[in-house]
Amino acid sequence: MMSGELAKMTEAQETDIDENQQIDDSVSEDIEDPSATDIQRFSKEVFDAMNSNEVAPLPENYKIYFEKLLNDKPKEFRDDLLASFGPRDESLIEAQAELELKVSENYNTITKLLRAIVEMHKNFSVLYRIVQNHKKEIAAVNNVNTFQNIILVFEQELLKLHQILKKQMDEVKNLYETCADNVQDIIVCSILDSRYKVFTRKYMESKALKMLNAVRDTKHTHFFIIFKVSKKLEKITADKKKFIAINKTIVKILQNLVNKSDTIAYIGEGVFGVLLYYTDKESAKRFANRICNNVSSTNIYFDGKEVILAVNSGILEINKNTKHQEFIKNAIEALRKAANSDSSFVVFEGK
Repeated sequence: MMSGELAKMTEAQETDIDENQQIDDSVSEDIEDPSATDIQRFSKEVFDAMNSNEVAPLPENYKIYFEKLLNDKPKEFRDDLLASFGPRDESLIEAQAELELKVSENYNTITKLLRAIVEMHKNFSVLYRIVQNHKKEIAAVNNVNTFQNIILVFEQELLKLHQILKKQMDEVKNLYETCADNVQDIIVCSILDSRYKVFTRKYMESKALKMLNAVRDTKHTHFFIIFKVSKKLEKITADKKKFIAINKTIVKILQNLVNKSDTIAYIGEGVFGVLLYYTDKESAKRFANRICNNVSSTNIYFDGKEVILAVNSGILEINKNTKHQEFIKNAIEALRKAANSDSSFVVFEGK
């Protein structure tokens, strides 16, 4: 009987060992390949730590605690968890540094340009004084030889000054071209459209690319919606100043209605785009309708005449089948159909 109980105890211990081994293996697998459950568990751990320390659950605080607790995890877990979030914006610091360097270089070039212009102005003042002095001399001359000598000296002075001014003009030209190149580089690096104070198309495309990479591994969907002034306002928008004024009004409406986490960008040619994160099709339609309704209820005055605004929109779902090279083109196709039918929106349905 004793041997029977011993056998049962041994069997139970072996079972416990097997279960513990399975648990350890499971934990090891979790560390090697974090699932959505692992992310949720770790997120809860972060919130619990914040609550236990009575720290307000603000995004910045969460980020601090997230990184702090993540540092205590095994390296494999850290690497895999961060990889599951998609690419991070670590290049932003380098891009910002590069932009600031270009701004600094351009400032120095502009300083040199202004100095060169000042020197040119001084030399033109010298030229003016030379002319005035010789005018006085000529007025008092009755002798032909003396007159010729004055003219000869005058020509020599002019030639010398001409050589100096030519050199300075070449310097100004080179500095101006350098400034123009630097400004163009700054524009290329910029993420903000200077006229409408929204993001540039390039920045929006980079955000969309990250979004596309993320949706390939998740079930979430996002939407890209573009807006443009209705064709029925073409006569008014033919005036550039009026066109810009109308677009700025549309931008204000967009900024008032989108979430701060969503991205507004100027695509070009009067087209504005909005990236809506974690949104379904019906919500995207409601958003487009809401923008269109708000725009149509907004009036603007030109030359004392009231103008009722209107926009059309194209909607594109961003999912695992969306191609980065085509998503703007497809959204514009939907916008074109909406504009031709004067609809609030048209959803791109694929080809």
